[in-house]
Parts: sequence; structure tokens; C-alpha cells
Amino acid sequence: MRKLLHTAQRRALLLVAAVLVPVLLFVGCTDLDENTFGTLDQDVLFQSEADVQRALAPVYATMRNFQFGFFNAGEHSTDATIVPTRGSDWDDGGNWLQLHQHRWTSTHPEFGGAYGDLLTGVARSNAVLGGLVNNAPEDLNNRAALEAEARALRAFFYTLGMDYFGALPVLEEDRFLVDPENPPSPLDPPGERTNLFNFVVNELETAVPDLPVDVAEGRFGRGAALMTLANLYLNAEVYTGTVTESGITPGTARYEDALDAIESLEDLGLYGPPNSWWDHFAADNLGVQGNIFSIEYLAQDGLGYIRHQSNLHYNTVPQGPGATETPWNGFSTLSDYYDNFDDDDLRKDVFLAGQLYAQPNVSCFGNECFSDENTAQLTERFDGPPLIIGPIESPTGAREREGFRPLKWELDPNQSAENAGNNFVFYRWAEAQLIKAEALIRLNRVDEGIQVINDEVRALVFDPPQPLSMGLSQAAALEAVYDERGFEFVHENKRRADMIRFDLASGGQPRFLDAWKFKNESQPFRVLFPIPQSQVDANPNLDQNPGY
Repeated sequence: MRKLLHTAQRRALLLVAAVLVPVLLFVGCTDLDENTFGTLDQDVLFQSEADVQRALAPVYATMRNFQFGFFNAGEHSTDATIVPTRGSDWDDGGNWLQLHQHRWTSTHPEFGGAYGDLLTGVARSNAVLGGLVNNAPEDLNNRAALEAEARALRAFFYTLGMDYFGALPVLEEDRFLVDPENPPSPLDPPGERTNLFNFVVNELETAVPDLPVDVAEGRFGRGAALMTLANLYLNAEVYTGTVTESGITPGTARYEDALDAIESLEDLGLYGPPNSWWDHFAADNLGVQGNIFSIEYLAQDGLGYIRHQSNLHYNTVPQGPGATETPWNGFSTLSDYYDNFDDDDLRKDVFLAGQLYAQPNVSCFGNECFSDENTAQLTERFDGPPLIIGPIESPTGAREREGFRPLKWELDPNQSAENAGNNFVFYRWAEAQLIKAEALIRLNRVDEGIQVINDEVRALVFDPPQPLSMGLSQAAALEAVYDERGFEFVHENKRRADMIRFDLASGGQPRFLDAWKFKNESQPFRVLFPIPQSQVDANPNLDQNPGY
């Protein structure tokens, strides 16, 4: 548990520290189990396409840290996820409940981890882009595509950082490394991000024509860039709005552009619904039809996906040959969120609920795991009462068995210690289609949007089919979109952005500020996270966000 809380802090680098080094640390680009080789001077590094691909590897490696501070800050601040205190476990100075109850400050450790990883991604992308611009030969093979990839990756990290923290420091166009005597400044004043929004949109639109279409799943190609653009346009009223201590004033809507981005993605002809909804979450989930961009993991120390470990009860130990790590019994889902699922919705099956049993504990998904009544009935630790997973009664005094547990990713038969090899599919077909549906509905093409949801999303998860009704009002259809996104993306860190966009885009208060179970109504400035205080202290050109 302590390891989970502090891993992101240990790995996170401050922006200034990250970009001062004039050399790149790199790992094998196509072989994730290779160790860090060392450093290589940029004059040598950028002489071939293979050199550049190796230089891009640490950019992608940064994303593996998203399962720590970035995920924790985004997911635990919503109505979907909570870490209750269970006896002496999971108090951690109140940090987890501060996230859920919106009582955080600028020194909260998860913000430091998230900000550090995102700005490290920016810095590493900048270093690659600078090496290409300043050092690569003009006739370098695929130079335009490689520059576009580095530019798009930098925009991707900025997009995620802008969503969480608002205005971020940006280097001038002809600078790629930080001058410690003149650290970079944000493009916007605190509480605003319109200039940063325009910058990342322009960067992505510039990169898209040069990005390859058919790329390895872990590479940031044209499909990933179009998905990033679609998300930017979908949330444009948020990102071009103004946040003050009194709340957020919406900016300019860009729903037509969001629709255009998704239609451009569809025109690539590469993506569609998977054969099975569960395919996205399998232990071997490379090559699934609906995958657009994935963060790659391996069942090896330091390279593995560990989210399931934080959710599972101590006694629900996976069986893989190297799966010797006892789970941590932490992350849970609130009963109100769980109860909102239709019982016939396959997606409700991601949760462990009710009495758990010893088997199966490998190569299974969701409530298929630990469900065999012919095996031993599991109990709480120390020969405690039966392990019957149910609602949380108290966030500060929960029993071991309280809290519905998301187990969305297959238990990897090759898991090593806590490290599983499931990739995290960051962008997938269902998200593209739900962006399309929402854009259509907000443009008053309501029945078209509902048809997209029925055909491309709900058809995979209901048998027999349960299509949404046609003829809904725009308000009812938007409510259906909000619910559908909640069902589809549980535990994928999409909820916070949804809760801010709804109902801001309809003229109301963001739902992110509402009261929900174990949380009171939030102060209105909390639609933005604070800039970590360590970053403000390190960069005199950074000012804190409003309200903090």
C-alpha cells in the first residue's frame, strides 16, 4: 500500500530537472524488457531512423506511470472510486479520502506524481523533437513522420496536463531545452488555458497529415492524434473557459470539429468494434480490432500493469506462476455507481460482488473470478467472517469486505509478483463512437446519436439487445450519453472529464462539484487541480491556480 502511494513520487521528475539534461536516457523501442542502455549524445543519436525510434522509447515509457499519480488523481476524485480506511490500512495521512472528498491541497502527493510524469513526457518529447530539428540529416528516412510523432506526443502530454492543471509552461518554438536562468512560462494566466488549447490543437493538426496511418499499436499514429483532437474539441467549452474562485465560465463549443475528427478516424478504415467487449482487457490484448492506442506493459518487474492488485482483497491472490504478491485491498466502487448498471449489462460483470471463492483465480475476468462454489469459501483475514463483498458503510471505518471491486482486466496467467502484462487501451472504438454520439446530440441530431450508441456500443454488451429508445429529447439523450460513458469506461479514468463537461456544456454547474456519497458539494474552483507546490517553488514564472 505504501509502495503504491509513493511509487509515482519516486519516479516523477520535476519539469526543470527533467529538461536540463542535454542527453537522453533510452530503452529498446520495440522490446520493452530491455534495460536502460545508458546515454547517447544527440549528435550521434539522430543519425538514423532506428536511432530516433530508440530515442522515442522513454517518451512512451513515461506513460506506464499513468497507472499511479495520473490515474489516482483523476479516478479517485470522482463518484466512481473510493479508498475507504480499513482499520490501520489505507489511511496514509488522509490522502485518499482527501481526493474523494475534494479536500486536497497543493502538496497532495498524487498531484506531484501526475504533474511530474506529464511534464516529463513533454520534456522527453521536446528533446527528441529538438534532436530531429537541430541534428538529424535532411535525408533521414521518414523524417517528417518522426517529427510529427514527437510533436503529437508532446501535444498529447500537454492535453492531459491542461485537463488536470490548466495553464502549463511551454517552451518557445525554437527552444527544446530549458535555460535554468529563464524557465518557461505558461501561455495563459492562472485559471485560463485558451492559448494552450490553441497551441496543442495547432500542433496536432500540423502533425496529422505526416503521421502514419497503420502503426504498431503502442505507437502514436494518426488514429491516436485524431482521438486526442476529438477529445479536445468535445471539451472545448471547458478548456477555453475561465476558472476563478467562484467557478468556471464556459468558452466556445467545437462539436462540429469533434464530429469531423471522428469521421476522419473512421475514414482510415482500420478500426471497428471488437469481437468481444472483453477483448480490450485480455492478458494478451494486442491487435484487438477496436484498439486505437495502447500503453504497453509486460509481466516483468517495473514494466507490469498492477491496477488489479490495488482492487483485490488480500485473500484473492492471482495464481500465475510468479504471482506471489498479496493484493492490497484498496480501491473500490461506490454502491450508487454500481447500482446504476442494468443487471443485464455485461459491463456490470466487471465487479466482484457477493461471496467469493478460491477459484478461478487466473485467466478470468470480473465476477467470473473467485466464483466457483465448488471451491473453498474465502473469508476475511485471520479466519474472519465470509468474504462477502458489499457496500461501504463508512469511509473511515470500513470492513475488509466492503466496497465493490472492479476487476476489468483479465488475471494474467503469466503474472510476475504484482506485474501483469495486460496493455492499457487508452483510446478505443467505443470512445470514438460515444464522442460521435454526444457531438451529434449536442448538434440536435438526436436520433442519429442514439443510433450510434445502439449500434456501436450497446450491441456488444446486451444479449438480447436493449437499444435506447428513439425520439428522446436532447436533454434525455445527453443523460443517456453520460450514463453510457459511465458504464463503458469504469476504472479507465474518463469519468472526471465527463463530470466537468456535464452539465457545464448545458449551462449548469459541473457535476464534478455536486455532493455524492461520502462527499459534500465542492468549492467551485476545484474543477482544476492545484499546480504542485514544489513546481511553483521551482519555477518563478508559475503562479498557482485560483482558490489554492
